[in-house]
Amino acid sequence: MDKTCREFFEKWLPFIARKKRFSPNTYDSYRCNLDNHILPYFGDQIMSAITAENIDQFLDHLSQKPCKGPKSFSREPSEVPKLASSTIKKCYMILMSGYTTAQKWRYVKKIPETIAPAERNKRRKAWASDQVYSVMQTIDNKVLHLAVHLAFVCSLRAGETAGIDISSIDFQDKSFWIKRQIQRGFG
Repeated sequence: MDKTCREFFEKWLPFIARKKRFSPNTYDSYRCNLDNHILPYFGDQIMSAITAENIDQFLDHLSQKPCKGPKSFSREPSEVPKLASSTIKKCYMILMSGYTTAQKWRYVKKIPETIAPAERNKRRKAWASDQVYSVMQTIDNKVLHLAVHLAFVCSLRAGETAGIDISSIDFQDKSFWIKRQIQRGFG
């Protein structure tokens, strides 16, 4: 009952990742949220001493926290957006998932009773077929024309489109496979 949050989560994350067979991206997401948000706030606190009020204060803290990385580059501090509601909810879900295991492992007697934060979904803008057709009429480069066409027809993300190469196409089977994607790097 005297273990810190950091001690618990450093033991918990590899365990839960193996148990639930996390993909590398899922593991990285958990690791990133722990390192950037949860552990800086709760890391040195005794896990069993954290209350529902502390968790609610943490969620409020996250809602006021400015983004880092590409969203903050070349912007005045007042113009930097706050963390997305999806990030805040993900941190909450990681924290509460950890508490479930912490109770089983007897790190805590009781899981703090809190309510999950609301998540505001933003609609992503997408081109209509007539807009894609109009753009494709102006493209002279055959490779770019093909990339735009594939991106629209296959509903590809930008990173998936950028990751296309000749090995993605199986001419004998007449199929197309997304084998890799380009991701932006931080750091």
